[in-house]
Amino acid sequence: MKHQIIIKYFVAIVFATVIITGCEKAQYQTVGGYDFEYIIANKGKKPKQGEYVYYHVTSRAEDKVIKSSRRSQFPQVFEIPNEEKLKSYQSPFLEVLSEMSVGDSAHVTQSLEDMRRLPTEYGDAKELIYGVTLLRILSKEEYEEDRLKQKIVADGPKQLYKEQEAKVEEIMSSFFGLSLEDRFNGFETTESGIKYKVLSESNEGQIPELNRHMIDLSYYACLSDGDKLDSSFKYGIPYTFLRGAGTVMPGWNEITGYLREGDEAIVYIPSEQAFGERAFKGNVEIPANEDLYFYMKIEELKDIKN
Repeated sequence: MKHQIIIKYFVAIVFATVIITGCEKAQYQTVGGYDFEYIIANKGKKPKQGEYVYYHVTSRAEDKVIKSSRRSQFPQVFEIPNEEKLKSYQSPFLEVLSEMSVGDSAHVTQSLEDMRRLPTEYGDAKELIYGVTLLRILSKEEYEEDRLKQKIVADGPKQLYKEQEAKVEEIMSSFFGLSLEDRFNGFETTESGIKYKVLSESNEGQIPELNRHMIDLSYYACLSDGDKLDSSFKYGIPYTFLRGAGTVMPGWNEITGYLREGDEAIVYIPSEQAFGERAFKGNVEIPANEDLYFYMKIEELKDIKN
């Protein structure tokens, strides 16, 4: 069940700044009367009572992020109850899940004016805004099967993952061992300045489409001096995200549009397409204006339209 990874720390979203062209801006209400709007609306199948949803949620008071499930290792899971029970939770973000489909993102608002004591981190905020992204919808049978698979992954042969990471470390070590003049020989450059070199190419694999494909991505991340930042291999499972949903750094959304399912690549992402002038502190620390380097492999694509 628990299968997301700490990449959240350096691909974490500041959901209030994401602007998607063509997204629905009309206001809606949950069953409990909370106002919400779709940021991405795929108009797909909504979860039914008894189904399980995998999601991420980030709460914000004014410009400050209060809590985010992306700061933990795993997504949240919730079983959709009947309407009466759902309303009894008095939870804006749980209620809005029942109005979403896979790949959707929404903002739902909770007024703070009637609360007598507010946590100090809320400051003078009059409302909380929850940014919610729905990742998966599973039946009870699928959920139980998924739990079993994740247990197998968690209890599986970790030596295999160590061997995979060791090979990738050699690739990145060789890359950083080159002089600056030779480092980018053979690389392609995108319009935004991202540089990439495909190491192992899949000519038959599909290129992920925006707001259509969930991507399972293995990665190994480094700072500009070559120091390791993080790696999916130590967790034994790729990071999953919807291309175009605004849940990862801009550079990830862009570069995955140049790679096919099965491709392996070394990728340089300039700071402007990563975190820019913001320093990032979490389980990993990224200085301001830091360029990032990745080994990437698109392991699998899942079409949310099918």
